[in-house]
Amino acid sequence: MIQSIMKIGKWAGDRAGAMGSIMDFVENPNAKGNIQKVITILIEQHNGEYRFNAVEVEEFREKYLAKYLYRRGSSNGPDITPTSKFAGDMAKTFRKKILQSVSKIKKEGGNLGLNADELKKIKQLHAVLSLAETDILERLERRAAEMEKREGAIITLVFMEDGTRRYLGDLPCFQKVLLNKAKEKYYRQYGKTALGHDQRCFVCRQERAEVYGFVNTYNFYTVDKPGFVSGGFKQKDAWKNYPVCFQCATSLELGKKYLHENLRFNFYGFQYLLIPKFFNDKAMAGALEALEDIFEHRAAEMVRAGFEERYITRLTSAEQEIFDLIKEEKD
Repeated sequence: MIQSIMKIGKWAGDRAGAMGSIMDFVENPNAKGNIQKVITILIEQHNGEYRFNAVEVEEFREKYLAKYLYRRGSSNGPDITPTSKFAGDMAKTFRKKILQSVSKIKKEGGNLGLNADELKKIKQLHAVLSLAETDILERLERRAAEMEKREGAIITLVFMEDGTRRYLGDLPCFQKVLLNKAKEKYYRQYGKTALGHDQRCFVCRQERAEVYGFVNTYNFYTVDKPGFVSGGFKQKDAWKNYPVCFQCATSLELGKKYLHENLRFNFYGFQYLLIPKFFNDKAMAGALEALEDIFEHRAAEMVRAGFEERYITRLTSAEQEIFDLIKEEKD
């Protein structure tokens, strides 16, 4: 199954021209369809210095995902970049997510690939946000009060530089942060580093300069407790159990994303994924495109009809319905 997800992810990335790009690691904050607005904290650059300017509201745009540069962090900590979902408490969202994200980047900047000039700008940005915190919060609260009750929103930073409006994704320093933090999660967790050098990747079977021990595409594999690590109960040696290279880790992430967006459906509270394994990789493109069409136009209706009319007590009927659809295809 892992190899199948990896191959699908590589195909999806190649099709979108996204392999190795920032979009491999950007997440959609509107995956559930409940985000309508973007609250922007506008930072103006003047004579080489940052200063707070305004708080504005604009419509959320899917085509701006690379600009928002959202990627979720820990539930109790900041997100990877200073773009976060508004969770109902504006002060908490700004302080715990936006401001703390910038603070964390400032502390870890050297390890995130930032050069001296970029690190200097991050320090300036943190100082500006901290100094203007009261003013920013008052304006954020006013903007939140103007929104409709059921409207969801994200909060992000926008920079005005020489009359040009730049989002986080337009700035190389925040791109570096996202890429390095995304990579880091594969080998540094639980206060341990699980990193192997010049070893064979379990997924692609190739020898790689680095392999990582904390790649858990789905949580049926996890080493969050030492007792889950075979061969010594040492989390730092987890890469020996399941070594995965960066290329395969990226493809697995893309494959998972593709499956959840295109080959997933719910059936009476249960979530199903169709994960095809191809005998011939050359047939992958046509087959996946056909499956996308099946799921978009026919599968959901047939599964729902099967539940309502015939198989009300059989949860496994959903699987049979999908196979019935595939059987009708030419190959």
